[in-house]
Amino acid sequence: MNSQLLAIGVLFAFLFGITIGSFLNVCIYRLPLNMSVNFPPSHCPNCKHRLGAADLFPLFSFLFLGRKCRYCKQPISWTYFCRELLTGILFVCVFLKFGYSWDTVFYALFTAGLIVAFFTDLETYIIPDSVNIALCIFGLAKDITGIIVNSGYAVGGGPLVPRYPIPFTDFSFPMLPSVLGMLLCGGAFWLITVIGYRAFMPKDPSERENYEGAMGMGDVFLAAGIGAVLGARKGFVSFLLAIFLGTFIGIGVIAARKRKGDSKGEGTMIPFGPFMAAGAVAVMFFYPYLCRLWQMWLNLFA
Repeated sequence: MNSQLLAIGVLFAFLFGITIGSFLNVCIYRLPLNMSVNFPPSHCPNCKHRLGAADLFPLFSFLFLGRKCRYCKQPISWTYFCRELLTGILFVCVFLKFGYSWDTVFYALFTAGLIVAFFTDLETYIIPDSVNIALCIFGLAKDITGIIVNSGYAVGGGPLVPRYPIPFTDFSFPMLPSVLGMLLCGGAFWLITVIGYRAFMPKDPSERENYEGAMGMGDVFLAAGIGAVLGARKGFVSFLLAIFLGTFIGIGVIAARKRKGDSKGEGTMIPFGPFMAAGAVAVMFFYPYLCRLWQMWLNLFA
């Protein structure tokens, strides 16, 4: 790829990314509240005034208006600006990683879904089902597009689908990698959720009424969506990384709470979805290197 095409691609990816980031801000705010992302149109959350075209330019309107609403002059959080900038930067990274290809399209959409999951879970402890469903659809579309574009069709007329061997037998079965990733990754997290629910269930019957378990079904469906796009192997590597990140940050949070006077370090819950999203993004960009971490983990049990 020559430098001119590269520069054009980077510029387009950034502009498209910050535009999508503006839409993601709407999704992050509205989806946990079960609100439509289309209606009502974008408006100031304080004065409810509908925003004009000049108020909706990603990044630039925020800076031009001095971080204030044009109509009521109330300050606007830097969070909106940072999300748009983050989306633009990640879209550029996706383009630099995959170039002019269909993978760039699907991984950019995947990244957008992970951003929504990251912030909604971080702020509300909710990962909207619509986001997880979209991730699964992206994975299926990515596989089908790859088969059509790269492999064409088999002699029998059907699309070429990978076959996976059944352990300890001479048989194999055809399945899209996205479907296998959904089943294995989602199934593994569902099993962890069921075991964790029973293992940590309070002994006091009165406390069981409000007990919801250590992990919610949103994490299970997010795991299925990650497995659909990344595949089972990369998905499990991302989960391992998420566990490491969650452990270290969790220890830091507990230590900080102890310093504030909480002798046991107890407090609000720490959502796991943001760590899963961060792990998935890291694997998407650095899988060959993180694969060594996965191998070290397997060696502990070998």
